[in-house]
Amino acid sequence: MKTLYVSDLDGTLFNSEKRITKFTVDVINKFIDQGGLFTIATARMAYGCDYKLREIKLNTPGIIMNGACIYSFDKKKYIDVKTIENAKVIEIEDILDEQDCNAFMYSFEDTALSIYYKIEADSQDAQYLSKRALEECREIKKVNSFTRTAMNRQVIYFALTGQERKIQDVWHKVSRITGIESVMYLNIYNGLYCLEIFDANANKANTLMNLKQLLQVDEVVAFGDNHNDIAMMKTADFCFAPENAVIEVKRIANRIIESCNDDGVAKYIKQKYEL
Repeated sequence: MKTLYVSDLDGTLFNSEKRITKFTVDVINKFIDQGGLFTIATARMAYGCDYKLREIKLNTPGIIMNGACIYSFDKKKYIDVKTIENAKVIEIEDILDEQDCNAFMYSFEDTALSIYYKIEADSQDAQYLSKRALEECREIKKVNSFTRTAMNRQVIYFALTGQERKIQDVWHKVSRITGIESVMYLNIYNGLYCLEIFDANANKANTLMNLKQLLQVDEVVAFGDNHNDIAMMKTADFCFAPENAVIEVKRIANRIIESCNDDGVAKYIKQKYEL
C-alpha cells in the first residue's frame, strides 16, 4: 500500500523554538531515502519555511498557505494556485474596513508572490513583512484599495492577526461570504490570533485530496496540532496529534503522539518503519 505522510509545521514538526531537530531530519531523510512519501502542510508561505526545511530531502510537493497552493520544494515551483474572485475581494475589503483591521493581501504573478496592505504595519504584523518576504516577494506595497489592486492580479490569500475578540468578529463576518473559506487559530509563539482567508476550494482538506490524486497514493496519514489542521485531519485516512495539540485536535486524532519538543512525528515514523 502506498502511503503519504503529511505533517503540519509549527507545533507539530517544528519545536517550540520554531526549529526542526537533527533527530527528526535524520529519521525523515532515512524514510525518504527508503522510498517513503513525506511532505508538509502549513499556513506558512514557501519562503517562510523552505530555509527551515533545507536539510530535509523533500521530493514530494507540499501544501502551503493553508491549502491555497501546492508547492514543490525541490524544484522551487508552484504547482497549483487557487485564486479568489474579484467580487469576493470587494466583500472582504468591506468587512476589513468596517472592522478597522489591517490585513495583508497576497497575489501570485508568474513565479512569485506579492503583498499589499493598507495600514502601516506595526510590531504584531512583523511576521508578514519578514526579511525572507522582502527578499523573495515580487512586490510589497502599501495601497489605497485592495479591490483596485486586485484588478488584473491573481489574488490568493488574505492574512491578519490580533487579539482574539477582534479577529473573531472579522472571522464571523467573513464566514458568511459564499465561496470563501477562512480559518482562525492561535499563534503559539506570540499568543495572538491569526485569520487567513482564501477560496473555498483552497483549504488543507481539499488540497490534500488533490495531492493524494496527483501522487496516486492509497492512503494519507496526517499530523497536526492546531485548529487550521482539523479539516485536513478529518479528511486523512489516519491522523495523529502531538501531546501539545489543542484539545479540539486531540479529540479527532486516532492517536496522541509525543509532543513537538520530543520529536513526536519522527519517533512515530521511526517506530513504525523500524528505521
